[in-house]
Amino acid sequence: GELVVKENPRSFPHKSVGRRMIIVSAGVAMNLVFAAVVFMIVFMAGFQTVPAEVGWVLPGTPAEQAGLQMGDRILAINGEKITDYQDLKLLVTLANPDSPMALTVERNNPSTGLGEEKQFSLQPEKLEGQSTLMIGVGQPMTNTVGYVLQDPNQPTVAQLRPGDEVLAVNGEPVNSFYDLAFRLRQATGAYCQLRVRRSTTTPGEEATELA
Repeated sequence: GELVVKENPRSFPHKSVGRRMIIVSAGVAMNLVFAAVVFMIVFMAGFQTVPAEVGWVLPGTPAEQAGLQMGDRILAINGEKITDYQDLKLLVTLANPDSPMALTVERNNPSTGLGEEKQFSLQPEKLEGQSTLMIGVGQPMTNTVGYVLQDPNQPTVAQLRPGDEVLAVNGEPVNSFYDLAFRLRQATGAYCQLRVRRSTTTPGEEATELA
């Protein structure tokens, strides 16, 4: 069988060098074309990103020393506009370790309810246990459940579901992730009574609140 294939004028070894190059590279070229088409579809359809908002600030870090606060929205770094949290991480990681960076930040004014632009200067540094430059801020978090580890001691109907928005813990309202974390810490490991808003996948039905 091998001898017959080698003697066949249509076999791969009988092709010219140029044709063999085209045959070998055809698969790679199609992978590139397919990837380009997928990227076009994704960007045309749109996708959700995490905003470049300060969710929390680590004590003693450049961010705290510069005066950044929870809720600040970072608009630009060194004059370069950023749109989401990934942009923020990338620019901080690639920052010059010997030169401070200038941050343009939008901060809400409680008295007027409007955002005001502020300028900050800080020097990214490698925090303890980290190998890349950081400024000491984290992305915003919400009181919406993202993942559930099932409790074998509770019935299925009493379990939380991904997407549930926690509204209250033991009758105490929660408006943010930090309220939720504080209320759960107060329980010191005991079971809590939660009130949640659960979205439905049934068309025409609105989200419901469950106790």
